[in-house]
Amino acid sequence: MALVIDDRVQETTTTTGTGTLTLAGAVTGYQSFSAIGNGNTTYYCITDGTNWETGLGTYTSSGTTLARTTVLESSNSGSLVNFPAGSKNVFVTYPASQATLLDAAQTLANKTLTSPTINGTSSDANWKYRAVRFDFEGANGDTVAYNYVNGLTALTNSAALSTTQVKYGTTSLACSGGATSGLPQLVPTLPLTILTNNFCIEQWIYPTSFTNATAAGVVEIGTSSTARVAIYFTSATQVNFRLNATSNLLTLSTIGISLNTWTHIAIERTSTATNGLKLYINGTLQGTFTFATSIPSTWNLYIGSTSDGYPMAGYIDDFRLTAATVYGAAFTPPTAALPVAPYVITGMGPIGF
Repeated sequence: MALVIDDRVQETTTTTGTGTLTLAGAVTGYQSFSAIGNGNTTYYCITDGTNWETGLGTYTSSGTTLARTTVLESSNSGSLVNFPAGSKNVFVTYPASQATLLDAAQTLANKTLTSPTINGTSSDANWKYRAVRFDFEGANGDTVAYNYVNGLTALTNSAALSTTQVKYGTTSLACSGGATSGLPQLVPTLPLTILTNNFCIEQWIYPTSFTNATAAGVVEIGTSSTARVAIYFTSATQVNFRLNATSNLLTLSTIGISLNTWTHIAIERTSTATNGLKLYINGTLQGTFTFATSIPSTWNLYIGSTSDGYPMAGYIDDFRLTAATVYGAAFTPPTAALPVAPYVITGMGPIGF
């Protein structure tokens, strides 16, 4: 049994008294109560022009009747009306006492929600481990970016949101590059939750140049050239996947990073065992290190730059730092923007007023 309301449903009845109404057929230009469906309830009004009653009724197709299940208001002080002989009109209505209204400020004016339930599916199994999340959505030229963990973060060194190149959405982070050392592009707060955990740093990059003096930083957790987990371009042909002072030089053409092309990069620590720190390019494992210690609390996160201030030139989109292992092995890069909320809403359950 469901509550059903439909448009232009009206019939006549000659039923007398306070009992169930026997419906006599639709008024010209209206539907019959069969539109409500057998066994379903609906809000009704019955009137003979003088007496009236509104309530919740139950329609039965056999005999075409409408039971006056619950009276809401009436000309008999809110009780069942004892209708006299004669024709009455009975129709579907939406009683004022059951209506939900918005006031002039567009806020709920006359109802209080009691224990509402929201139905949805998990959009990110690791949402509770999120540490930093930027989708770099905003207006073209904005010099702040929204971190879905702790709010707005300022962009520096001429970095800004841009519509010129985007992987997902309408804007991305445009990194200025530059021939000399400069301020980092983006330095969000590194949450303490990541210091002792496994982690996964991932982002899409669109480099427009591989050269920038000493280095062109893509992303780093660290504090200096000898205390870092970082990836940065060292020349037009190589990228350095680095742990502290140890380098792992990779050939760009071999691992699939090209100019003016979106590439997915992920740095992930799956364990503190041998080769537990991994670099994935477009989901393919390309380099490993052993990183057995906790991250020092003095380290920072740098996006689009290195800790010593060498920014990359190009664009970054859909950045996420998770304080947990996300992939664990080779994977297919995301085909849509990463979640910015823990659930996708699919509907709402019963709400009481």
